[in-house]
Amino acid sequence: MKKIAVIKFGGHAFANKESVNTLVSNIQKLQKENYSIVIAHGGTPEIKERLLEKNIASEMVDGFRVTTDEIMDIAQEVILGKTAVNIVKQLCKNGIASIALNGTDCNLLKCKKLTHKNNVDYQHSGEIVNVNTSLLRVMMDNNIIPVVSPVGVDDIGNSYNLNSDFLASKIAIALNADILYMVTNINGIRMNLEDDSSRISILDNEKKEELLNSGIIKPAMETKVNACFDFVNTGKVAYIMKEDQEINSELYKGIKGTKLLSKIEDVEIRLATKDDADDIIAIMQDSFGQYQENIEYKIAPLLETKEDVLKEIENKFVFVGCKDNKVVSSIRLDIKERQGRASRMCVYKEYQHYGIGSKLIKHTEIYAANKGALILGLTTLHNAEYLDKFYEKNGWTNRILNDSRGYTRALLWKQLDPNLNIDFNWYIL
Repeated sequence: MKKIAVIKFGGHAFANKESVNTLVSNIQKLQKENYSIVIAHGGTPEIKERLLEKNIASEMVDGFRVTTDEIMDIAQEVILGKTAVNIVKQLCKNGIASIALNGTDCNLLKCKKLTHKNNVDYQHSGEIVNVNTSLLRVMMDNNIIPVVSPVGVDDIGNSYNLNSDFLASKIAIALNADILYMVTNINGIRMNLEDDSSRISILDNEKKEELLNSGIIKPAMETKVNACFDFVNTGKVAYIMKEDQEINSELYKGIKGTKLLSKIEDVEIRLATKDDADDIIAIMQDSFGQYQENIEYKIAPLLETKEDVLKEIENKFVFVGCKDNKVVSSIRLDIKERQGRASRMCVYKEYQHYGIGSKLIKHTEIYAANKGALILGLTTLHNAEYLDKFYEKNGWTNRILNDSRGYTRALLWKQLDPNLNIDFNWYIL
């Protein structure tokens, strides 16, 4: 059975050739990963441009446009007559079968007038009350990507301008999609809008409320965030990501935007006991097994016996992460002469969305520092891109490549004392 991905992006993304190529590549990768895709698009930049040309004033309130009769006519002209056509043309040109749809097609998007907020009459701005998923599934079952425009219709045929972020979210919820991508022109949610290095990698409901209340999330981004959380609160995952961001073969694992979750899992991290040995082996088989089939040699963790693990528990610091009294992750730490080495970092696949790996590695770093280690190192597969991305995100540096065992490994390391400057060539692989 195919999985479903909903992708939202603005028409402006197709004005840049590089962005077009990246979006096309991402769509093709998702299709190869057995995903059916629905695209929901916006048209804000194009509408703004046309309104400026005609010298028509427009007002945005809380991220929603006040849509007069005149603006509604222009929105439909731009969105349906230009933006949607351009998107479909570009996709078909690249061999991706697609079709432009809007809310009036077979009552695809049944709407009502947007509820007044702060005593504002949004006029022809609407909110979706029903999505005709049967129409979308007919297209998807025939490997055609529906490209859905943000224009809806009510029971008596009145047209409404829709917020494209909520359009994407409503479609994703109605289809019970597996994942939602919000593609925009910045690299995710930032603590400082002007500083792309201040990106927030993971956001849950609790953190969202904190950022909204503090004003860090601005109105334009607020609609994206709220739309995403409508979806993720059904138990799914969404991403806000930049239009030039490539999605690797592991899909979500290579994204540098912001991952949105209902709740970052609460994990108890503790030292392992002998009773945990069987669980640790099961986690290694599950975690390391996911890329074993892609390489020729047998990965060492998959060869470990229970006796091997028991010996590790006795002689090293072995930590496990537990969720609801279930061991779901594990890592090992060895410290010699103020030099730490972490190994066998693994998390059950079903828990890899929730930041558990980041919590486990951070715990290991703190524990090593408290035990006097100045540097922590870890060897991993050099050709496992998603692992590189994970450690890079957590502040690790890739310094040494070594093929002494007949395959390429990477040494990742991290200074636990930021004032320390040391040559790392001493590390024995």
